Amino acid sequence: MSSNSKLYAALFENSPQAILIADDTRRYVDANPAACRLLGLSREQVQQHKVDDFAAPERRDDISRAWEAFLRDGHQSGEYELVRSDRAMRRVEFQATANFLPGLHLSMLRDITEKHLVETETEERFRLTFNQAAVGMSYASLHGDFTRINQKLAEFLGYPAEELLTMNFRDVTHPDDLGQNVREVEELIAGMRDRFLREKRYIRKDGSTVWGKVSSSLLRRSDGSPAYAFSVIEDISERKRAEEEVRFSRERLAVAMSAAHAGSFEWDFQRNRILWSPEMERLYGLVPGEFTATSEHWLSLMLSDDRSLFDAAVRSSQKTGEFDAEWRIRRSSDSQVRWLAARAKVIFDRFGTPVRMIGINVDITERKFSLGPRAPG
Repeated sequence: MSSNSKLYAALFENSPQAILIADDTRRYVDANPAACRLLGLSREQVQQHKVDDFAAPERRDDISRAWEAFLRDGHQSGEYELVRSDRAMRRVEFQATANFLPGLHLSMLRDITEKHLVETETEERFRLTFNQAAVGMSYASLHGDFTRINQKLAEFLGYPAEELLTMNFRDVTHPDDLGQNVREVEELIAGMRDRFLREKRYIRKDGSTVWGKVSSSLLRRSDGSPAYAFSVIEDISERKRAEEEVRFSRERLAVAMSAAHAGSFEWDFQRNRILWSPEMERLYGLVPGEFTATSEHWLSLMLSDDRSLFDAAVRSSQKTGEFDAEWRIRRSSDSQVRWLAARAKVIFDRFGTPVRMIGINVDITERKFSLGPRAPG
């Protein structure tokens, strides 16, 4: 035997991959030890079998057609289910070459059963997570077509899942949000950002508008090229409705306070920071944002004779929880002296320490001047 022949024989016998050689009739003429272990047979037993014998029953009718294609193409590779002699199923990855020697055909097989089981279990866990998630999830092509969506997203948008899979994200995005959304997707694809997070409006199948908090990222292939977009969509419609109601309430309150010549304030005792509403600044004749949010600035706006009354009322309120006082100010905008009344509540922590005061100021100048001494009747 030549040195090359010895080398090839050694490789055949010691290869960790299963190597099988079949003739034109698909009967095996040789098998290395790894192939024998994979099939659960001795070499002599393998030589009594054909390729068909180790195929899964449902594939045997296709063997002849696949074999003809293999001989015609000269090469074949892929994965399939192999049936061992003990009827156990093994998942194998194979590469095959036709006529590596005239009339002889070589196959190399690698057992990937455990790897396939792990991948299958991982895919199953992902499928369950995807389908049962409490938020909407979607995969979309680079053109924006939905390729996979979960039931939560279908419910959020009010579409049957099958119909949604025929649509593009543009079809369900509110027109006022579409331009920005498209720009963000284009930036993802261009590699200008890894992901984006935003709140946007969607149009449901029934025409109503809902709000979603969207987190989108681009998944790439191993070579770095963009593959598809993955998005998670949380329904925030209730939160948006609540925020809108709060906004309306604040606007209504601001109108009412303005009509009543009143303003509100909140005083953080620990930081000595005071938050004034716009109406408060108007009461004191300040331009918006002029108040420096300190008690020192507030006191400076009062007539000097009334500052001690203010201090005494604050100290008393930190014991009683009630703030009730009146004082005069010289309005900055026109130097008019105005009378203001204050009503407030003091909030204490669990140790009984006063931490915050929340209340209002009301302009009572007209009332003050209307209460003069009455003439005798």
